[in-house]
Amino acid sequence: MGWLVKSKLSDNKRQQLMEDAQHALMPGEQILDVTGGMVEVHRFGGDQARRGTVVVTDRRVFLQTKRVGGFDVQDFAYGLLASCNYSTGAGFGTIELVTAGERARVTQILKEEGARIAPVIRQQMAKTQGASSGAPTSEAIDDPGDQLRKLQQLRDDNLITAEEFEAKRADIVNRL
Repeated sequence: MGWLVKSKLSDNKRQQLMEDAQHALMPGEQILDVTGGMVEVHRFGGDQARRGTVVVTDRRVFLQTKRVGGFDVQDFAYGLLASCNYSTGAGFGTIELVTAGERARVTQILKEEGARIAPVIRQQMAKTQGASSGAPTSEAIDDPGDQLRKLQQLRDDNLITAEEFEAKRADIVNRL
């Protein structure tokens, strides 16, 4: 990479991002990776980009941005992520997280960071969604009640929004 743009975060910066994310972790949750970028947020009736952090844990991905007096956190449970897209430009990359009811973009991610972290997110998605086997399990097909209970638990644990819950619930009910 050229002399004007770094290609990855320093160890000190990565450690600082991990420390900043500790407050948003659930009991027993482990951080797998972090990186920084510009998180697109909707505030005060408009869209804006804020410096933020992509935090990949063993349970979810969350985007964290600082604000006066604290942090804003957007959660994405692996089981509800439809895709994790990564693209690169001249010096930076973009990660886009897509669910049934939401789309979040993080721009200005250093290239090596994005190339490293996007596959980690996809691997966690595959583990959670059972995508590695390529076929849905009979439990997922046969027991919509169990799926609805698990979905309710995700909402109760604040891992998904009410909109994500309703979209996925409607999907499950429509398959009955």
